[in-house]
Amino acid sequence: MSRGEDTESELRTVVDDCLDLLDSNQTRAVPDVPAGPLPSLIEQARNLLEASRTRGRRPLCTIHHLACSGGTLFAKAIAAMPNTCVLSEIDPLARRGFDKRKPRFAPTDLLGHLRYLRQDLPDEVSIRAYTTALRSVYDDLTASGLRLVIRDHSHSHYCVGEAIPDRPAHSALLAETMNTRSVVTVRDPLESWLSLSRNGWVHFQPGNFDEYCRRYAVFLDDHDNLPIFQYEEFVADPEATMRALCQALELDFVPGFEALLSALPMTGDSGRGGRRIRPLEPKRWPEGFSEEVEASKHYSWLKARMGY
Repeated sequence: MSRGEDTESELRTVVDDCLDLLDSNQTRAVPDVPAGPLPSLIEQARNLLEASRTRGRRPLCTIHHLACSGGTLFAKAIAAMPNTCVLSEIDPLARRGFDKRKPRFAPTDLLGHLRYLRQDLPDEVSIRAYTTALRSVYDDLTASGLRLVIRDHSHSHYCVGEAIPDRPAHSALLAETMNTRSVVTVRDPLESWLSLSRNGWVHFQPGNFDEYCRRYAVFLDDHDNLPIFQYEEFVADPEATMRALCQALELDFVPGFEALLSALPMTGDSGRGGRRIRPLEPKRWPEGFSEEVEASKHYSWLKARMGY
């Protein structure tokens, strides 16, 4: 008898045994069960596998703030926490700085090269590429016991161009596909605007204080479901603020993180120096700025909303 015939004979034997077993159980009492198809065993197995993969995993963390609002200091303090990896100033849909006529050398920047293509691809292509890659990084880091934190480059979204682009906030984009914990950090808009102007980073039109306040309000609207931490409270009591922020992000907190900040290089580190976190002196107002503040129809509302 051939190998194929042996296999067929064995299968027939198994089937016959199963039929005999079913016949022998027909006389037993069968409990009433609702009519309908039984759940798919394959689907149940998939659900159990996914649950085993994600069980015990802590979420992807994101932090959001506008430029010159103390965000780098917050991000460096987060990076000083144990087993924490911060990817700084990320925006998969940023467009500023990409000139199709002059592509820049960036051999590791896949998303950037998509912007240089002659064809204008829909944002969904960049979003899928970004979230797929990020999921892979998150899985690998999590498997190694590390926590991944994405520091959003919100300036690219809210403070560049003639109009704020109609696209989802970074936090909302990630929350659609991943388990996330997110926070927002803010600073008195007067102080952040003065720093923005001094650094030459007013990339929107019209480039005035009232328009900045309007855009700040849109930023807050898009993140109104997230915990907010004030820069002023942070510099007044760094340990208490970071303890609360780490709790919101489900990160491990350790005191004494200030001693590590100077050893943590990070993009966007254009502000303060020194080893100790402390309040800074208010900036001097340029000539005519007080009139601009008084004339701003958005600032008084924004100040009340932010608690300044």
